[in-house]
Amino acid sequence: MSDDRDDLAPRAPRPPRGPARRGFMALGAAMVASPFVGSRRTSAATSTEVLAKITELALEKQVLPGHKRFAIATAALAEAAEGCARPSVLRAAYHRAFDDWMGISHLRFGPAEAEGRALAIEFWPDPRGFVRRAVEGLLADEDPVVDDPEGFREVSVAARGLMAIERLIFEAGAPDVTKGYPCRLLAAIAGDLARTAQALQVDWRDSHAPDMRRAARGEGAIYRSVEEPPRAFYTALMGGARMTLEKRLGEPLGTWERSWPRKAEAWRSARSLRNVELSLQALSQLAECFAPALEAKALKDQRSGWERALQMTRRAPAPLDQAVEDPGRRFAIEAVQSSVATARERFEHLAAPAVGISPGFNALDGD
Repeated sequence: MSDDRDDLAPRAPRPPRGPARRGFMALGAAMVASPFVGSRRTSAATSTEVLAKITELALEKQVLPGHKRFAIATAALAEAAEGCARPSVLRAAYHRAFDDWMGISHLRFGPAEAEGRALAIEFWPDPRGFVRRAVEGLLADEDPVVDDPEGFREVSVAARGLMAIERLIFEAGAPDVTKGYPCRLLAAIAGDLARTAQALQVDWRDSHAPDMRRAARGEGAIYRSVEEPPRAFYTALMGGARMTLEKRLGEPLGTWERSWPRKAEAWRSARSLRNVELSLQALSQLAECFAPALEAKALKDQRSGWERALQMTRRAPAPLDQAVEDPGRRFAIEAVQSSVATARERFEHLAAPAVGISPGFNALDGD
């Protein structure tokens, strides 16, 4: 399998051969930001009923159906991998699962934060090539842990999830995953992914969603007030937009002097720009859930920002990893980045006051 190091920062020392059993859980905790922002008084104009409505819309329109779709898609992927299906079937199942992940990938709090699940689903960004080394280590050692679902949960998080699957079924020079140990490894990764997705769905359905609804009555155990769920969704949306702006677009764009195409998300499967589009669709959908708190003009302005960003993305030349290297096409990717920044800033200034957050407050660094 190929080496990505030409595009990477100086490499970390090679980990021991075979899977590292626990090494990345601490890293996962560090990468997932808490959804709860500093305490601020909610705008007097935003009633308890409106805040509860925002929460209900987010749960019903995105959170619950989105996690259900992802669980179904990953189960189908696991079934295809378990049967050592032909590559075209595996790739189609992978794309369906990744599509559905992009609909909820910004919701990195609560159930996604537990047990480092978000990282176990998608270990990215990966500037030091941990996914490559983890997957190649398992293949080289033919570690029997792939036959033990409980044991596989303890392997390096970089060897789990969508990025590890991408390595196995899209990488040039990858082994034949329709037979032997590579098939067993792929089945282990896909099965683990399906179980993680199922756990996410169950946690939202049976724990976090009911608790958010109880919070409207001041009876929540996780969310203690009616303000907390909308603030969590607001922070998730802002964080998701920042991820698209700075990582999905900013990292491969690099600078005018040098781009970094292999820092693009899922470039091997040629879905980097699709992920930008699907992320923006999901963020726009979540932003729409704040409509009950916005006046008509503010709502129109908020919608137009996301619509513009989506239009620019759909017009941009694909694949992204090639476009950023071409001066004639790079400008279109920069235009997408600018439109995403505008949409994010517009949402921030229109919606933040409704949930009691000062525009410019950054939950990631405490500004």
